[in-house]
Amino acid sequence: MWCFFGVILMAVIVGFGCNASTEGNANQAAPKDWKIEIETTGGFSGDGIGNVSLLSDGQARATDGSRACRGNLSAEELEKLGRLIKQARPGSWKSSYQRAGNPHGAADQINYAFRFTTGADSGAKTHETSWYDETGRTLPGDLRALMEAAWAIRERLVKNCVA
Repeated sequence: MWCFFGVILMAVIVGFGCNASTEGNANQAAPKDWKIEIETTGGFSGDGIGNVSLLSDGQARATDGSRACRGNLSAEELEKLGRLIKQARPGSWKSSYQRAGNPHGAADQINYAFRFTTGADSGAKTHETSWYDETGRTLPGDLRALMEAAWAIRERLVKNCVA
């Protein structure tokens, strides 16, 4: 009798495992259409330290507070972003990573607003989150990896900007 209940319990556990989300599964393909946007505000001027917008078709835009720069993603950058996007689990991201005791940040802190959109037109799905520079270390690894890769591209675009 106990063996029968054990078999039923195992079937239930296995059944739940089969219905687990595959978001971030290494076997799934990265979405065809995506967009990553990072906007900053705050700091001494209140205007942030720059922004970046990256598209799956290779278009890239970046600012450094005074210049707007356009460029294209390299094949290596597109490959890296595709890999990171494939591994990302945006459904698990919090809407913000602020300290409970300081949800609006301290004076002159930089606020990062991160938007990740997949799909196109009416099928698009956007995940948004934000954090201050002091709480950036609390980001989940997949979000941090995407942010760091996108920000490195922003740095390259700004460095080579001919505005």
